[in-house]
Amino acid sequence: LPEVKMHIYRPNEPVLARISKSEICTAKKASGFARHVEFDIAGTNLVGNVLPGQSIGVLAPGVDAKGRPHAVRLYSVASPTAGEDGQGRVISTTVKRTIDEEWDTHKLFLGVCSNYLCDLREGDEVRLSGPNGKRFLVPAAAENHDYVFFATGTGIAPFRGMVLDLL
Repeated sequence: LPEVKMHIYRPNEPVLARISKSEICTAKKASGFARHVEFDIAGTNLVGNVLPGQSIGVLAPGVDAKGRPHAVRLYSVASPTAGEDGQGRVISTTVKRTIDEEWDTHKLFLGVCSNYLCDLREGDEVRLSGPNGKRFLVPAAAENHDYVFFATGTGIAPFRGMVLDLL
């Protein structure tokens, strides 16, 4: 596996990035909602140090039911190694908006961070940590391997960046 840098920014000392793009990925009649969200990380130490297969942490504003700041939520990197811009200054993820019903109360439950990310607009600031992860990467000598991708709990986000790198 390639060498990677991890935890350049920690949740208790995040970096500010800006949303450079947010577009819906699902059809109008889809039962769920997914968005492709791009983060402008220019001027940060994340530039050139985030690989597909890693994740970034997103810190939603506000506090939880116990009055503590929301915990960091990890999102798989969906951009190729060179970033969305080819320079590593714009990275991305794919977010599924979490809307569910609580089993006992039948009240609507909205995922804290997925809805926060999906509601952001171009130019909005977001606090990021990471990158995280070093085991779910395309091998350093990628051309020496065959690939089959299965999107299970990770979804498709990491595979988007990996496939773009392989192409």
